Parts: sequence; structure tokens; C-alpha cells
Amino acid sequence: MEYGVPVGVIFATEVGYKVLGLAFVERFEPENGWFVLHGPVHKGGPDPRFASDMSYLKHMSADIEFAGQSATDDEKARYALRRERLGQQWFRKQLIAAYDGRCAVSGCGVNEALEAAHIENYSGPKSQVASNGILLRRDFHALFDAHLISFEPVCGEYRLCGSYLLDKTDYASFAGATLRQPNERQWRPNAVFLEAHRIEFDRSEKKREKAGLLPY
Repeated sequence: MEYGVPVGVIFATEVGYKVLGLAFVERFEPENGWFVLHGPVHKGGPDPRFASDMSYLKHMSADIEFAGQSATDDEKARYALRRERLGQQWFRKQLIAAYDGRCAVSGCGVNEALEAAHIENYSGPKSQVASNGILLRRDFHALFDAHLISFEPVCGEYRLCGSYLLDKTDYASFAGATLRQPNERQWRPNAVFLEAHRIEFDRSEKKREKAGLLPY
């Protein structure tokens, strides 16, 4: 089975089957016949249908096992679920190197405050590439994921555009700030992904305005 393939994760209970959601194949271990999976995950963020079922994971080790229904009646497959995203540490290391250890917006160089932000939502190992990421300070990462900030092309570079909800906050001073990009072209943010994020930002703004949300 190809690595990164999405699979449905269910397991048998006394009253039927419990659906945990989608996971991604990380590897196959032929010595014991196990598939190691990452997940469950949901494109666009945590799925509230599964959040309550998976809440116990935060109190357990990164790798756990559970018995699931086998493809045959007399065999059972064992799966390992990993809470952390595949390759997240490597992804962050790539971006730290690409952006010289500084936030692409604020210039912050405090390593503990920097995070690897995905431009296109995480969808398995194939999305852990530098061109699908931006090194951001933790608070900017949160705003980016919430589509409260995005980046638009202006005269050959990208400028930060912020939600009207931030107009009365300290973040308003970053409106129009240039997105600092890596020197190496292959590490620069993918233009298609950035455009898709900005389109979603615009949609989110319209929804916020329609809902009558007031600035912070």
C-alpha cells in the first residue's frame, strides 16, 4: 500500500462499530503484519464528530495500539495511532533553515516562539514540504490558520492583509507588511497555495461581516 494513502479507521465495540475518522498510512511493518497509521485527522481541522472519541489520546503516549476488525473473520489487524503529524519536526527544521530562524512577518528570532505553519491544510506526508509552509511566530500562526490574516500579491511580493476584526489591536500595525521569503526559490511559498488561502480569507471575512462580528 502506498504511504500517505487515506484510510477509514473503525474498531469493534460490544454494541457495534465506532468510527474514528480518516488516518494516513505511514508504513507497513512486515515482521509483525502491522500498518502504522497517522491520525485520525480531518481536512480543515479537527472534526467535532470525532473530538470526544479521541480526547483521551492527549493523556497517553504518542503511540498507542488498539484491536480492530480484520479483513478476515479469524484474524485481527493491529494499528498504531500517532498523535503528532508525520514529519512535523522535519518540516519545522526545513522552515527554520529556509527562513534563517526568523518569523516571516515579525522577524522574531526566538526559537521557542516559532512554528511551522501549513499553507494548504495538512493532508499527509506529502504536504510536509517547505513550499507548503511559512515560518511564523506562534500568534501569527494561529491568526493564519483562523484566516484572520493572509497574504496578497503586490508588485512582485506578498503583503499581509488582516481581518477588520484586528483593526483595533496591535496586529493592525502589520497590515501591508511584506512576507519575507527564502532566498532559495524551491523553499518559497507555493503561489497557488497562497492564492487559495487568500480566497478562503476573503470568504471568511464576508461570513464575519454577515454575522455582524465586531472588532476585538
